[in-house]
Amino acid sequence: MTTNGKLIWDILKRAQADQQHLTAEEIYLLAKRKAPGIAMATVYNNLNSLVEEGVIRRLQRYGGPYYYDANVLPHDHMVCDCCHKISDIILEDFSKQLQDRLQMKMTGYDLVIHYVCEECRKKENGGNENG
Repeated sequence: MTTNGKLIWDILKRAQADQQHLTAEEIYLLAKRKAPGIAMATVYNNLNSLVEEGVIRRLQRYGGPYYYDANVLPHDHMVCDCCHKISDIILEDFSKQLQDRLQMKMTGYDLVIHYVCEECRKKENGGNENG
């Protein structure tokens, strides 16, 4: 792995530890702090390579940019419709249930659950959690 590739991988691993999913632009801005000469194309090339190698996942919100996830273990995602924060969710045995129901071999699936997160619900209700 190149020096820039390692830097991008480290950024994604830190984001995973903080339960964040970053866009290429966010990764680029973080990478520039350590490698001021890094180009956006370098970030994209490294992200594409990491996706192709199966080391990271690429997610897309409908109508939005791609987000990158260093967690490649089976899991799904929830997206807040207000702030667009992406959170991981694990639905035990969902894949098996889906495959049994469809009666075909699945090679994978992407599930995104839309919701309104707790912070946004508080904002909508003027700070009242019970709304």
